[in-house]
Amino acid sequence: MRLTDWGETLVLSQLPEITNHCTCTITDDDGNESDSPECYGWCWDDALAMFAENTAKLREISRWWQIDGLPLWNRKVGGTIVVEDVNDLIAGITVNGDWRLRYSVTDTHLWCYLSHHDASGSFTAYPYLRDDAPND
Repeated sequence: MRLTDWGETLVLSQLPEITNHCTCTITDDDGNESDSPECYGWCWDDALAMFAENTAKLREISRWWQIDGLPLWNRKVGGTIVVEDVNDLIAGITVNGDWRLRYSVTDTHLWCYLSHHDASGSFTAYPYLRDDAPND
């Protein structure tokens, strides 16, 4: 699937991905876990570390972020979130439940394609410039 972000064509399958639903272990009949010979989705710690590294410069701009067009089951929503760390950013741009996020990072914003059981679609998240941020 090809999508456009501010005039740039993005190929969804080539973008980095993070998901909270990854299976990298298997459980035997006794309930013991071991490493799976195949891993479906990046394991959480590795994917979160890569997402943190990829978004580090944007997170340095401001702790205030604007979200535009986050897809929910019945509408797209937006608003302002406070980002103290990468976990706050993830919480602000995803939903409660299983989700998969593909993303592209620019100097000014984070373009995302979120898929979850109720909806899927693209949206933008960007840090406020210091002068535009709400008062603390």
